[in-house]
Amino acid sequence: MDDISTICFITAQVIGLVAIIVDMLSFQKNSKNELLKLQIASNFLFAVQYMFLGAFSGALINVVCMARNYLFRKFKKIPFYLLLIVLVAFVVFTVVTYDGPESLLPLFAMSIYTLALYTGNTTKIRLAEINGCILMIIYNVMVLAIFGTIATALVMASTIVAMVRYRGGKKPAREK
Repeated sequence: MDDISTICFITAQVIGLVAIIVDMLSFQKNSKNELLKLQIASNFLFAVQYMFLGAFSGALINVVCMARNYLFRKFKKIPFYLLLIVLVAFVVFTVVTYDGPESLLPLFAMSIYTLALYTGNTTKIRLAEINGCILMIIYNVMVLAIFGTIATALVMASTIVAMVRYRGGKKPAREK
């Protein structure tokens, strides 16, 4: 690696670490609105991270995720045509940036998550996040997003904790 490549690689890892912290915090929120606000910020950071790594499929998918999250915050129930536009945008950006089978992983991860968001059910959203994490761990390994790989595993663990804390939509019991 030359000096520029090394700087880009290290910068990407640091940005990925910050992005994942913001993402993990989002799943500790019990309101869809608060969850999405933090995820807009984390999607921006992930997009920047992937740009530094030259992983353009991941970068553009995260840009679409920012728009998706904004729409899901703006509308109490997002119109179906907007859901379709987001899903088509995922496919179009994947085709435009296609760089092998690994390019499909962010497409599938974010499409599954988007469909869960459409239901508005935080339990389904968290389940979709776990599935998406598995796909994104594989993608992160393939594009050398080292901290992204570690952090995505942490997000998966954080999401599982949130599922336990908010079983059936109930708030956690206070400790005595």
